[in-house]
Amino acid sequence: MASIVNLGILDYIVIGMMLLISVSTGIVFRFTGNRQKTTHEYLMAEKSSPMLPVIMSISVSLTSGVLMVGVPAEIYRYGSQYIIIGLAVGIGMLVSSYIFLPVYFQCNVTSIYEFLEMRFGKCTKYTVSALFIIQMVLYMSSVLYASVLALTAVTDVSTEIIIIVCGLTCTFYCVLGGLKAVLWSDLFQGILMFVSIIIIYTFGMTEVGGIGEVIRRAETGDRIKLFDTTFDFTARYTFWNVIARGLSIGIGVYGTSQIEVQRALSMSKCQKAQSALRWSVIPVILLFVTCSFLGVLLYSVFYKCDPVSVEPGLTKHDQLVPYFIVTRMHGIPGLVGLSFAGVFSGSLSSISSALNSLSTVTVVDFLQPVCPFDLSDSKLVFIAKGLSLFYGILCICVCFLISQFQSILQITHIFLSVVEGPTVAIFLIGVLTRKATDKVIANFL
Repeated sequence: MASIVNLGILDYIVIGMMLLISVSTGIVFRFTGNRQKTTHEYLMAEKSSPMLPVIMSISVSLTSGVLMVGVPAEIYRYGSQYIIIGLAVGIGMLVSSYIFLPVYFQCNVTSIYEFLEMRFGKCTKYTVSALFIIQMVLYMSSVLYASVLALTAVTDVSTEIIIIVCGLTCTFYCVLGGLKAVLWSDLFQGILMFVSIIIIYTFGMTEVGGIGEVIRRAETGDRIKLFDTTFDFTARYTFWNVIARGLSIGIGVYGTSQIEVQRALSMSKCQKAQSALRWSVIPVILLFVTCSFLGVLLYSVFYKCDPVSVEPGLTKHDQLVPYFIVTRMHGIPGLVGLSFAGVFSGSLSSISSALNSLSTVTVVDFLQPVCPFDLSDSKLVFIAKGLSLFYGILCICVCFLISQFQSILQITHIFLSVVEGPTVAIFLIGVLTRKATDKVIANFL
């Protein structure tokens, strides 16, 4: 890329510090408390998690680097209709806090798929748990590639090295520190995400000349679209499909997916867990709306000339955010690194959260029920750590395949939604009805 400025020494130091602090959380929790010797501590944080890290972890576990890189690119190309999804996600989260969390706490489950066994039987539990594992492996890989896109736009370091370093970093602190390390690293990484967004907005607004000029340019380019109520099933985004997708994410992800619910279950009481999920609505909406409007801002910056069309090194619109960062901020030492640390943070938080949940589901839903002999708690912790390491390496391998896709946001939605629909249906049937049996569920699987 001719106009790209490579990272300076201070930028590398800033990114390195972010990675080092994240790794340090794993080391700290490995050698404090009960030293992750029990599954109760390693997988569930002893059910004594504080409110703030749980709120931030719920907020950033799935609002990842994909949101910071892929969503602005989509809106840059197709308009701002996608912004509405944040509000719909918030509504779905509130619904989940009332419908699902009380049931999980009443059943005293570690994996939410244990509820499906209580309600419908082992076949349903095994099927849905297996689908979750496949879904999360694919999702983690797409999230990891989002951060790779960011750095490959600004450095000569090979794609392979970036994938391996990022993947192993979050795998390391997740393996060492368990859920406690994931929660507190998510708090730190969530703060970095918001700092990065604020920096990008500051430079973008300054260059364009204020919010009024941003909207004027976006309207001229037909990028302001919020209430397209046509029933066109071939349209990429309309008000109706965005609302439906947002509600699906809010209920499916925050109510029937282990990766998010496990954070709530790590709290001591149901009321605290419900409160944490409801408070999480605010940062989740903020992330969705600000990352979405960032696409409008980028359009107003580049409305005269699309960089992807003229820059020989830019091959995908998913590279627009990193391209903007390095071309506008390289004059201030360390600022590019700080901005990219925020993008990295989004990806690391999602991957580490998924690794912990995958380990939990595999141990609780598959290993313990089928093991022909009783395993001690220390052996289960050892196996859980080994599974986190295995899934981390698998994520790195699959990431190399994800690089062939053109839109990070599109492929991420595909990975999430294919499993999400049937899973939400099964859980809703289980929670809201009494007469349905596993014969009814078989129609969804």
